[in-house]
Amino acid sequence: MRTIGQLLSDSWAGLKGNWKSPMLASLIYIIISGGFSSGLSALNIFPHDDFDGAFSLLSFLITIPMSVAIAQTFLLYVRGMRQDCIDNMFQKTFREYPRSLSLGFMVSLYTLLWSLLLLVPGIIKALSYSMTNYIALDHPDWSVGECINESMRMMRGHKMRLFLINLIFAGLGILSIFTLGIALLWLCPWMYSIQANFYEDLKKQQA
Repeated sequence: MRTIGQLLSDSWAGLKGNWKSPMLASLIYIIISGGFSSGLSALNIFPHDDFDGAFSLLSFLITIPMSVAIAQTFLLYVRGMRQDCIDNMFQKTFREYPRSLSLGFMVSLYTLLWSLLLLVPGIIKALSYSMTNYIALDHPDWSVGECINESMRMMRGHKMRLFLINLIFAGLGILSIFTLGIALLWLCPWMYSIQANFYEDLKKQQA
């Protein structure tokens, strides 16, 4: 398997000269998910019972499947489909909506339940489930449970590596504040590409 440094450099190299499509896909996802988050915050400050529940449900029904779709889009990207990121993201979100929603919902639910015990078990389980979306793309006939179980199997012995990668990007995300968030336009596609490449490495190693 590639080292963390190799994953960082290879994923950056894969984006070089072709930033537009993955950058726009990432930006659309950030705007939509961020817009719903801002709307929910506004409702908490200025509560309105008639809209609060409906808006929360709408946010869940859109952002959850989109989180699945953006991961799968970047897996397709690192496999060579480099001009169709936006189309792939919306196709995975809406044309395959029931599956994307069920995948995102179950992973979120399981992670939440573990997090209710303690923060650390929640983080460990989130890492264990992190390959679920990619596995679902490769195995469209598998159930959600089968995809989650396969993710846990694949991630045995590899959770620390992915945690360190996520830690690096958390630090870079904090530093992006000094660019007024503009650096996120490059940071997010890079992060999604690295996670997809991480899955590709696991898949090759365990084939």
